[in-house]
Amino acid sequence: MGFYSLLSYYLLTLLAYFMSIRGMKSKQTGTFMQYVFGAMLAKLVLSFLLILLFFQMFRNQRMEFVFSFLIAYLLFTGFEIFCLMLNVKEKNKL
Repeated sequence: MGFYSLLSYYLLTLLAYFMSIRGMKSKQTGTFMQYVFGAMLAKLVLSFLLILLFFQMFRNQRMEFVFSFLIAYLLFTGFEIFCLMLNVKEKNKL
């Protein structure tokens, strides 16, 4: 169960990260924030959909899944923010 939550969050974070990087490469100032907020919203909506899907598939292990999913969400969101901050600092130096 924990493996599936980690794998799903890895893929969601990867998608959100690439969306944010795409916005960072844009020449327009507001585009970066639109991509970052869009990526966060997409990640949140897809997370809720995954929770609903797993609740239907694994009815007897709900609490284990919720806790592992929450921990994965927090870790991967922190990792995503950390990587974005490194990229923003690197872009500002140029």
